[in-house]
Amino acid sequence: MTDETKVSERTDSEVDTMYDALIAFVKRIEASTATTRNHYGDYMALMGAVKGMKNKRGLAHAIIKVGANKRGVRDGFKAATGEDL
Repeated sequence: MTDETKVSERTDSEVDTMYDALIAFVKRIEASTATTRNHYGDYMALMGAVKGMKNKRGLAHAIIKVGANKRGVRDGFKAATGEDL
């Protein structure tokens, strides 16, 4: 079963809850004082904290989509995976 299949099997309510949680985390991160350039450390920690999602690339794009600093997410993704987003 792929990550895409798992997501498609979730109810609308579960997806809405995940979406709302991402928005809340991103707002909190962006409102805080950056301790790393563009909050990349915070975004790296957020991507690592989401359990059960192997598709970190998809998660990174979702975080950007809900309003995160794109450069911060890209830098955090690269620091965590060694890959460009």
